[in-house]
Amino acid sequence: MEPTQAELNSICNDPDKLAIIRLRLSDMSWWMRPLCQYVGRRANLQDEISEKFFQGRFKAVRLLDDSAVLACVAYVDLNPIRAAFAETLQRSAHTSVQRRIESLQVERLSPSFILAR
Repeated sequence: MEPTQAELNSICNDPDKLAIIRLRLSDMSWWMRPLCQYVGRRANLQDEISEKFFQGRFKAVRLLDDSAVLACVAYVDLNPIRAAFAETLQRSAHTSVQRRIESLQVERLSPSFILAR
């Protein structure tokens, strides 16, 4: 429903209420809460269950098969680059790809790797 003029005036004429609304409009967590509630209710209805669908704030997602797990891993590993937080995979902090690259570099420097060649 569209807000009435009286509702708009009550917000515009109250600086504290206006500040709260502006904060909420720019807060992703505020938007995700009702979205997750809606999605969770629909999914639980579809699956005929009544447990919590999302176990935490936008973290718990059902990965039903191996390809979903691989897609999720790829998303997490590539997200810092897509979001421009990192320029290379080696600099993508807190990802498994960074750990794998570092472990390969350590292996190459270890004496057993050199002797095996």
